[in-house]
Amino acid sequence: MKITVEKSKKNMLLYALAIASFLIFSLYAYVSVTNTADLFDLNVEIFPVSTPVKMGDRTSLQVLVYDKDNLAREDVKVEIELFPENKIGEPIKEHFVHIENGLYETNVQFFQWGNWDATVTVKNRNSQFVKNSKIFVQR
Repeated sequence: MKITVEKSKKNMLLYALAIASFLIFSLYAYVSVTNTADLFDLNVEIFPVSTPVKMGDRTSLQVLVYDKDNLAREDVKVEIELFPENKIGEPIKEHFVHIENGLYETNVQFFQWGNWDATVTVKNRNSQFVKNSKIFVQR
């Protein structure tokens, strides 16, 4: 009788451990999927903090990142690549820092005036979203 009761307790403990492991794995999988959903239908807006943007000055650029339900995305990495429209000179590449509520910021210094092509890339583990824009830099 004693041996049967001990085996029964061990079996119950193993079943409980298996169920707990399954629940923890399921929760982890759910959180991973919802936090790294594909980056479709994002609203990405880029703008300089102060205008006009002038050649040689340090310029703060900000990006707002929202999903299709207008919820701020704070779980992404945001980068920008800036090319002078005349394609003369080196492109500028910067990473944005998350500030709050889907707002990201970086500092850039333009050494040429004119139109610049801006490519903002928003990434997570599963996908990326690209937004193209233009920035005009005064002399």
